[in-house]
Amino acid sequence: MKALRPAFMAINNAAGIGSMDAFKRAWQQTGGVLASEIIYEPGKFSYELEISQLLKAKPNVVVMGAYAP
Repeated sequence: MKALRPAFMAINNAAGIGSMDAFKRAWQQTGGVLASEIIYEPGKFSYELEISQLLKAKPNVVVMGAYAP
């Protein structure tokens, strides 16, 4: 399966947003467009809203910029 419709979900900090921006630039250089871009706040009880927004775009792969503290 090829990643033709990627979506990116990034934590709301410089590292997460920087990762998303770098991925987006690289993807656009190949002629691609991100299906969805979501920035999420760390420490929330649930990310249901963010995930449902991301999935509305029907991506076939999700790239997530995150880390465990």
